[in-house]
Amino acid sequence: MKYKFRRNGLLLLLLFAISGCTVQLVSKYDSRTEKSVLNMREQLTGLFFELDELAGIEPDCRYQNHTEAYKQLWVEFDLLAMRERTKHKNKTTALQVGVLDEGLKKLQKKHKKACLTKVEIAILSKSLSGLLDSILRFEEAKQRDSSHSYN
Repeated sequence: MKYKFRRNGLLLLLLFAISGCTVQLVSKYDSRTEKSVLNMREQLTGLFFELDELAGIEPDCRYQNHTEAYKQLWVEFDLLAMRERTKHKNKTTALQVGVLDEGLKKLQKKHKKACLTKVEIAILSKSLSGLLDSILRFEEAKQRDSSHSYN
């Protein structure tokens, strides 16, 4: 009986292997995620260029003069976060988006306290851009590995 069970199990396993069944471990590629990340990257880069130009120039460098840029960033972020939280098998990207959320909050909190220095801007820019790049690279890896995608 034990031998027959093993033989049937091996035949079933062989049948699955031959039929080309694949196990999906992560969500499928989503072009909207890619576009959203690219939009955020563009907005963030614009904000950092502006802040860098105005570093040390009071009152232009103050947070209150950049609230519209932050609002646009948060709108784009909220859309991205909502999409990523609701997708099936998307834990990795959802965690990356959570780290991005923390980074954006730190940027905003620091800027609300005082104008940012050129060094702070460079560090924050590199950090947040790196987070967006990692989300984008992971999404692009899904595209290479998947013939089906959310569009």
